[in-house]
Amino acid sequence: MGDLPPSNNPAQVGFVAAQYGSHGYFPSKAVAAVIGGGRNFFYAGYPPQRSIAFQTIDLAGATAEIDGGGVKACLSGYLGSLRKNPDSSIAMALEFLGEDGSRLGQLAVAPVRGVTLTETTMLRRAAQGTVPRNTRQLRIVLTGQRPVSGGSIYGFADNVAVQLTQGACDPVLAARCTGGALVATVTPSDIARTQRVRFQVRGAKGKKVVDDARAPFTAKIPMSGLTGRLTVTATVTQAGSGPLTLTKKSKRC
Repeated sequence: MGDLPPSNNPAQVGFVAAQYGSHGYFPSKAVAAVIGGGRNFFYAGYPPQRSIAFQTIDLAGATAEIDGGGVKACLSGYLGSLRKNPDSSIAMALEFLGEDGSRLGQLAVAPVRGVTLTETTMLRRAAQGTVPRNTRQLRIVLTGQRPVSGGSIYGFADNVAVQLTQGACDPVLAARCTGGALVATVTPSDIARTQRVRFQVRGAKGKKVVDDARAPFTAKIPMSGLTGRLTVTATVTQAGSGPLTLTKKSKRC
């Protein structure tokens, strides 16, 4: 399944690969540049009612750690929908499976629906939780829901990933263009421990710095005085640990 880790049994029912910017109803190449989406994304397509794509990941090499408790799963991905199709949606979930394939639990993120969007774009969604003891497989599931009016399921997905850790999930830096300004956002693994985020945007010429000490940690950077390709840096200050620096490239908005 594209950007997912390797697996023995990927499956796609209705989902196909589509190119950014290849259709007026799809996310643009500019969206791909902002999220690091490459050339293609997952498109839910034209099934009777819904599209389902899943991938199962074997955890045979981590059974001791999982059964000992305290292993955390970090699920993330970019989901999108067509702004003009308000009842089309896409959802993402991570299922924890036992040796016999029974489901021991799951993580799910809020679905993205066209009605919530002001433009056709991709939004980051993430969830985290403890892996149940006796988990032997993970199954990542994308579900696109057909609109009531019929036609295509305008559900889009890219950069879907899952991380297992005995520490904290990594914070993630995202950047997108809105109204001629660059909007940078940090999603911390632990909001309660996060004290401040310093955003810095540097171009070939010019630099701007914004501090945010309250969640959601976001900075809106106007483009005046910045030239060329941009480097977005976020320095995350968390209680009990040293600062963490995240970096992302972006085109000028």
